[in-house]
Amino acid sequence: MGSRRSQWGSFDLGAQYFTARHPRFIDELGNWTAQGIAAEWPVAPYHISSRGPIHAQDVVQRYVGQPHMSAITRYLASSLDVRFEVSICSCHHRDEQWWLEDQDGKAHGPFDGLLVTVPAPQAAPLVSASPRLAMLTRKVRMEPCWAVGLVFSQPLATPIKAAFVESDSIQWLAPGS
Repeated sequence: MGSRRSQWGSFDLGAQYFTARHPRFIDELGNWTAQGIAAEWPVAPYHISSRGPIHAQDVVQRYVGQPHMSAITRYLASSLDVRFEVSICSCHHRDEQWWLEDQDGKAHGPFDGLLVTVPAPQAAPLVSASPRLAMLTRKVRMEPCWAVGLVFSQPLATPIKAAFVESDSIQWLAPGS
């Protein structure tokens, strides 16, 4: 759920939208919409194949962060002690607690839990002190996924606001406004 700002505007490069199915998540989403950090995304995606674009009539409710997707992650982190620009190089589990070490050798902790959200190849050195976690990271097979933000001098003349694409190269597109 990342957003990037540029001189041409803002781009959501992480999740384009999200859905809610679990009752507890639907309840939380209700809180987010009431606070104005999320809203329903009123876009019905097209399906594009070799036969051309077909306007889908799906009934999936999709949601987005407001004004950008990163609004949700900022909200979720607002009550946390988040440290930016610190590179954690390793972690250790000792006496039921987690300890982290940064690039300067400084210890951070103790913590009751550890959540590693980087891709498995980046996580492997972080969790090397835990043989079980290290083994799990080595089993993960990654496939690339590229997100590209393009800016055109004129808006695209298309009614398509989003589309699932049947292609080897592109699977999803969403022209901005």
